[in-house]
Amino acid sequence: MLPDRRLVVLALGTFHAVLLLLLIVLLGFLSGALSNVLANEGTAGGLALGGWLWLLSGGATAWTLRGIDIGARPFPAGHVLRRASLAGGLAGAGFAWAVVGGAALRGAWFTLVLLGMGGFVVGTVVGLLLTLADASLLACARWCAARP
Repeated sequence: MLPDRRLVVLALGTFHAVLLLLLIVLLGFLSGALSNVLANEGTAGGLALGGWLWLLSGGATAWTLRGIDIGARPFPAGHVLRRASLAGGLAGAGFAWAVVGGAALRGAWFTLVLLGMGGFVVGTVVGLLLTLADASLLACARWCAARP
């Protein structure tokens, strides 16, 4: 028996957001830029960006899985990958715009467009990678459940 769809979306969206936040913090730490970012943003800014990423990843996950029977055999991987790449791209652009949203207030529209395009490309790749990870975990769970 499969869990409620809302629980699946919440679990996957939270998993994606936490994984991405850990990756962002790790890359910031390794590059040495984390202390500068934390000093400038503060707790409220960090929580706001983390919450925004959580909402974006949850929304992207919900849209990707809308109308998909995750218990179906065979799993509609092609359809899910197409939707996940678009949803990931849009979420990536949304996150990139939120990170430097102040650029629009200063009139740097060209920078904002380029940043959105870069965020879309990165988000598309990340969305595909997360979907492949999810599909692998689903296959592993099915294999474990089928064993006596």
